Amino acid sequence: MILLVADPLMEKAMLPRIRTLLLLVFSTTFTATFPTNAWSADDYVLDLYSTYCVACHTAPQSGAPQAFDHSDWQQRLSNKGLNGLVNSAVSGFKNMPPVGGCGECTAEDLEDLIRYMSSAKSDQGKQS
Repeated sequence: MILLVADPLMEKAMLPRIRTLLLLVFSTTFTATFPTNAWSADDYVLDLYSTYCVACHTAPQSGAPQAFDHSDWQQRLSNKGLNGLVNSAVSGFKNMPPVGGCGECTAEDLEDLIRYMSSAKSDQGKQS
């Protein structure tokens, strides 16, 4: 960005405003990339979660990212993306068996479960 200002004092006064504007633009872009409350689950996903996921994803000692702790999921989503996390879930990762031990789960189900568990706690519930 090139800023043409004839008065050096005016330029000096504008720089903090420009920095603030840029921070606002970049923080809004980052938030839009990783929404914290954009998704909730239907009955089937809730049933899968309570049957196959809750034991490890609510026990910090398991090493699994904790359900509804968006910050716990955010770095994983940043590093691998949703598709990468689904692929890890399909093949198994660390202590998690392939497909999380869920013989009935499809890759789409795993994606829904990851979206559900990575959402903010206040957004738990059924999809409308």
